[in-house]
Amino acid sequence: MYHVQRTEFLPSAYLLIQSIVALIITVLAFMEIEPTYEAVIILGFISFFFISLLRLLRVMDRPFHVEERTKDDVSLFLLRRFVERLDRSRA
Repeated sequence: MYHVQRTEFLPSAYLLIQSIVALIITVLAFMEIEPTYEAVIILGFISFFFISLLRLLRVMDRPFHVEERTKDDVSLFLLRRFVERLDRSRA
């Protein structure tokens, strides 16, 4: 668990993924799609989808937050109970 928590995703990979998402959204913004309201809906949906995937990637990169709290934390209560039981058995 310590190794997973301290291992970081490659910063260059984050940059590559963010660049690809920005490029896709930019290309879609300048495409000519008729009627205009369909273009806005498509651009909004795809932008939301890709931005959500970027945020999900960040959350999945560090699943065991000890120092900070997020809504997506993995519960460590089983590990804490194990340590408590181990301490009690030693005493």
